[in-house]
This record gives sequence, structure tokens and C-alpha cells, in this order.
Amino acid sequence: MIRLTRYVLLALLLLIAVVATQAQDDIELPQEVTLNEVTLRLPEDWGALLDPNGMTLAADFDIAALAEEENPTIPEDPVVMRFILAGVPYGTDPQPAVEQLQTLLGVAEDGPEIVEAEFAGVTVAQLSITEEDATAYAFGRYVMDDLYLVGTVVGPTERLDESLETVQAIFANVEASLTPLFDEELLERAEVYSTLEQRETEEGFPVIGNPDTDAKVQEIGSFACPACRVFHEEVYGGLFERIVAGEVEFTYVPIASTGNVPNGVYAAQVALCAGEQGQFWPYYDALYKVQERGGTAFIPSRIDASLSQLDLDEEAFYACMEAGETAEIVNVAEAYAREVPGYTGTPALSVNGELLEGFAPIILNATIDEALGIAPAEDAATEDTVEEAPADDTSDDSADDASSDSSDDSSDDTTEESSGS
Repeated sequence: MIRLTRYVLLALLLLIAVVATQAQDDIELPQEVTLNEVTLRLPEDWGALLDPNGMTLAADFDIAALAEEENPTIPEDPVVMRFILAGVPYGTDPQPAVEQLQTLLGVAEDGPEIVEAEFAGVTVAQLSITEEDATAYAFGRYVMDDLYLVGTVVGPTERLDESLETVQAIFANVEASLTPLFDEELLERAEVYSTLEQRETEEGFPVIGNPDTDAKVQEIGSFACPACRVFHEEVYGGLFERIVAGEVEFTYVPIASTGNVPNGVYAAQVALCAGEQGQFWPYYDALYKVQERGGTAFIPSRIDASLSQLDLDEEAFYACMEAGETAEIVNVAEAYAREVPGYTGTPALSVNGELLEGFAPIILNATIDEALGIAPAEDAATEDTVEEAPADDTSDDSADDASSDSSDDSSDDTTEESSGS
């Protein structure tokens, strides 16, 4: 009798699971929306948008249209979902889905139970917490081998119970849509890089530009360092023009001990291995640009998809990554940086061996001009005025005005302290 009861109970549980899966499969999700590399499939009356923090939200009303209203009225008891992508650190084995969700949510061992469930034929990790009349759900699953999706929803218990199958179906159908590492602008700049002289230092640090110039600029940087990205976005464009013009030779010293973006060493290895095929500098640009993606910026899935964009020999690239020699270059760079007098963090810019205080464009360009023997703008203005009207008292004023105009161009900069120094 006991055995029969167990069989009946098991059969009922299986029947419930099949019916639930069929119900989720029957839910129509005609809308397709891609936001922040997350592709959602939603019911007709749902909407989605990015919140001010860049999080992907979906709701059972037209949340995007509502956000455009001057005085929006949020529907009563709405169902709102939030989606976050998390990258798996390079070189680590992915945890089982349940354990990964526990880690990402910071759930203690004696905390709420996370179970394995199946939605619309997809296996996920699920956590639920109910307090009084409110319930919260969290779901997790791998959308790629190195990319984990977390979805959360909170609301009145009765309302969520009514919407749960729809919420589960939405989560089960989410896909990752990684942005290509190289956009058209970066691909065009890659063509320019291919026309410039490139080499490596004895340590293996990449160098680009005219070797005969009197202005040798060096950056100690880390792809994991947000301040380095600021330098790249706000200053490097002007420096690049001077490299192309033959005025500057530029060296990049790739460290990884500064910054907080995961997989910094891996990113440096990627650029250096691309460098073995003459493509370091396009990756230098692209890796800093994609850094804004945070924890998913430097994941192998994104890098793998980029190789064909520059026609890299994939077998040679992966062999280089496997060999680990580029990781040693990063170690050498760390030791090199610690020996630079005055070095405290990244980005650290120097011209002809002299470390600059910060990386404001006006300071960098003035130092380059000095190395090239180009007179400062205010000095040139003063000399021209004196030659044209030696007795004109306004010559001092024009020099002061030029100096004042130049100071307005300066910008604030910050560096990130090196944990290795």
C-alpha cells in the first residue's frame, strides 16, 4: 500500500510538471526586444526599457511609453522583471546553475532554498521568498557557457501567482545578444593602424609610430582600469592623430593589477596575442570601448566572435593564449611599472621618460610640443606681437589672454592606484 501511494504521488508530480510546461509553451510571446545585450520575448501587452542604471526591465504594461509621460501613473500591482547578465571569470569552471545563483545573490547556506526547476523545457535555478502579502522570485540560468542570466520579480503574492507562468516563460526564452567587439568606426581605424610602423620593446610591450621622432610617449595602463578608459575616450584620439602624423611614437605597457573589471589579465593576453598577428592596436581600442560592459566585457564568447572580424588565424590565436607567454609579458610589465620613479597608478603617461602629473590633454600636448621644439602658443603670440608693434603695450595682454584660453582646455583626470606598487 505504501509503495502504491508513492507511485501515485510520483505520477501526480510528473503530470503537474508536464501540464505546467505545456502551459508555459502555450503562452504567446510575439514581441522581441533587445536591450543592453538581452533579447526578450514578451506578451503583446508587455513593455521593456533600460532603467537609469542600465538594467533591463520588463513589465506587464507599456513601461517604455509610460516613462515618456510627464506625470506617469503606474498601474496598480504591476509585475516588473529585471534582468542582469553576469560573466564567468576566465579560467574557472562554471558552477552548477543553483550554486551560481546562490553566489551571485549572496544567499547564505542556511538561507532560502534555491531549487532546480524547468520552464518551457529549460532548466533553471529558482528562489522564492514570501513575507506577508508579498513574494519575490529570482531565476538563474546559463545563456552561454561563460554568461549567466539572473532574473528577478517582486510583487503582491496573489498577483504574482496569477502571472507566474508568464514570468517563467519570459525568463526561459531570454537570449544573449552580444554586441560585436568591433563596430564600423573601429574597423576603419584598424585599417589606419595597418599603415603605421609597429614593433615591440625587448620586454614585449607594443610600440607604434615613427621611431625617428623626438617625442616618445608611454602609457602604463590596464584594460580593467576605468580611469584608463577615460584617458582612451577623452585624450587618446588627439594623441592618435599625432601618431598618424609621425610626431609621436607610442608604447603601451600592459599591466592588470589596477581597476576592478573582471578578466583584466585575460584582456591583456587577448590584445598581445592579436598583436602577434599585427592587430594589437585595434584590440587596444576595442577592449577599452567594451570595458563599459563591466563584468561581461571580457568574456571569451565575446572575444571568440571578434576574431573573424579582423580575419585572425584562430588556431594561431588560441595556441598563443594557451602557451601563456603573453601572461608573462603582463608580469614583466607589472615589475617594470613598479620601477618607474613616481609611479602610483594607471593610467601613467610619460614623455621621453618623464612621468606626467595626470593625463590632461593640455599637459600632454605641451610636453610633446616641447620635445618636438614647437613653441608654446602663448610664446608664439607674444613674439608675433612684439615683431609687428614693438611699442604696443597690448602685447602682454594678448599673451595673458592666450594663456587664459589654454587653461580653459585643461580637464580633470584621475588615476587608479596600483595594487602591485
